[in-house]
Amino acid sequence: MNLNGESTSQGLIFVRQDSGIRDVADMRGKGIVFVDPATMEGYLFPLAYFHRHGVTDTNMFFSRFYFSGSHASTIFAVLDGRADIGAAKNTVFNKLVQSDKSISQELHILARSPSVPEVTLCVRREVDENLRERMTAVLLNMDATDEGRKVLARFEALRFIQSNKSDFDIIEQTAQEAWASIAEHGSD
Repeated sequence: MNLNGESTSQGLIFVRQDSGIRDVADMRGKGIVFVDPATMEGYLFPLAYFHRHGVTDTNMFFSRFYFSGSHASTIFAVLDGRADIGAAKNTVFNKLVQSDKSISQELHILARSPSVPEVTLCVRREVDENLRERMTAVLLNMDATDEGRKVLARFEALRFIQSNKSDFDIIEQTAQEAWASIAEHGSD
């Protein structure tokens, strides 16, 4: 759970206010920056969003696309005009806006994903069950000790919470839609 008491985040698709881009049709021939192919908010959500809006081949639709490597770098790439469109998670966007209010005035959010678990730890089934149970107990109780709270502070988190498989259903659905789009045209 982050410092705002939330355990989820949303993907955002955004442009500069002065870009003239207000919908997917306006994006044709523009440059887009994603975060990383392994991110829900910064890649899978926008691919699925574009697929739902008729864009199935990012190579043909956009003049160029690239990966910035971080959510903040994606936001700054659009702010600085290095890309016309960006996709990043709302928690990073909101944190940057807290330190510089002009960001929310300069950027226009075109789309938001459903809320998804933000930071997760997954353990393979092959890991010994006793070890998994001990790890779970330690993580879920970290906020009860000074040392645990110090570690959580490095993550900018209040505590860990238990999740279940259904919390990730929206991610799986979005990923299937995004990868279907890629498979159709061999993009990326």
